[in-house]
Amino acid sequence: MPPKTTDLSSPEAVEEFYLRLLALPEKSRARGKRRRGYQFQNLIAAALALENLEPRTSYRTVKGAEEIDGSFFLDGTIFLIEAKWHAEPLPASTLYMFKGKIDGKLVGTLGVFISMSGYSKAAADALTFGKNINLILFDRPDMDAAILRKEGFRAVLKRKLRDAAEAGIVQTPSSNDVVRVTPTVETARYDASTGRVLDVVAAVRSSPDLVIVCEGDTDRTILSMLSERILADSNSTPRWIKIITAMGKRPVARVTRTFQYHYPENVNALLIVDGDGDIEGSLEMLESEVAIKNWRASIPDPGIEAWFADFDFRPMRMRRQEKSGIGTMSEFQEAIKKLDIEKLLKSDQSFAVFYNAVLGREPDTEKKRSRSRRKPASP
Repeated sequence: MPPKTTDLSSPEAVEEFYLRLLALPEKSRARGKRRRGYQFQNLIAAALALENLEPRTSYRTVKGAEEIDGSFFLDGTIFLIEAKWHAEPLPASTLYMFKGKIDGKLVGTLGVFISMSGYSKAAADALTFGKNINLILFDRPDMDAAILRKEGFRAVLKRKLRDAAEAGIVQTPSSNDVVRVTPTVETARYDASTGRVLDVVAAVRSSPDLVIVCEGDTDRTILSMLSERILADSNSTPRWIKIITAMGKRPVARVTRTFQYHYPENVNALLIVDGDGDIEGSLEMLESEVAIKNWRASIPDPGIEAWFADFDFRPMRMRRQEKSGIGTMSEFQEAIKKLDIEKLLKSDQSFAVFYNAVLGREPDTEKKRSRSRRKPASP
């Protein structure tokens, strides 16, 4: 059980206490986890106070109609806070409840939702689809960036506000888990605290051979392993591939609005989104949002799990809804080793697009994108 807060008046004390909260075992009793939730609110208030953001701790509105976890003041704007530390990613319904509290306040009031367990894939999309954006999402990597990497809450928030204003993205996550996969395949996440796509190492070339943007971290890991196998099997010349998670379906295209700050104008990009039963609609969504010229789309339907239809395990993406028969990443690793690439190339257009992009085949043009929607591609 985390200790009670005593003195959180220094950055060192805030960092130490945050690490203690992180150390609470996930199998702890419910009482300990509830206490951690209250302590987390105190931690947030202390971090905000260190940056002179005038925090207010948990309070109830008039007649106790609703509870607000806290608020703070930044550059003339009041922000309301909702902070959760649950075991599972939060659904869109939880965000809607908080958004309702914000909508009932003074015009111009914004919200910051902090979920240490992240959000469902549909949550961020639901907030931005045809609605005014007044809510910014934080997750654990954002809090790690603010506290452990000492970038500060203010800096992380300002980058997120700019992304929301300029690109309509409510969750561009900070990252502390950029991993070097192979000498030719890199994985990365868009870093909202600096406004950059983080490089694993200093770039030897001017830009990657291919930038892949996908929806979530599970997809990113699978795509990394698949890229490694494709490059190894083909004895390809070294290729520099960067894989970025956008944390949502609509943000996959919107993240390309930031490419002008990181890559040459002619950089090649592959955008991978779930078909969700509507491949044409998903492609039209990408086309309406994308901000670069050289791109192609891979739209597996209903999602990347379709590429593993020959294997008897439930997809990782369902692990939050199912408690049994769940596919694990180790099962995906074994499946990727055994995957019949030639068969999949002939049977699944979305995989063929991914395969050719990894190998640098078929230069991306509008004509070829349109053609690929109508007839199967061959390797």
